[in-house]
Amino acid sequence: MVKAAAEARGWPHSVHRDLWRTINRLAEETGDEDIRIMFGLAGELHTNFYEGWLDHETVDAYLARVEQLTGKLSAPAA
Repeated sequence: MVKAAAEARGWPHSVHRDLWRTINRLAEETGDEDIRIMFGLAGELHTNFYEGWLDHETVDAYLARVEQLTGKLSAPAA
């Protein structure tokens, strides 16, 4: 979803640094700091996929927040 948002705006999105730049720009554009936080949680879930250190309750809570992020990113740009 982050790549789609970047692509729609003509922003680069080929490396992780670009994705974070996109997230930061979207947070600044919208005034929605939660976008940064939710993307960070998505990163934690990605790491947990390989490391497996988060408990199920935390994974469920993070997933709920990442679902909110995908909803925000799929909303049409204002």
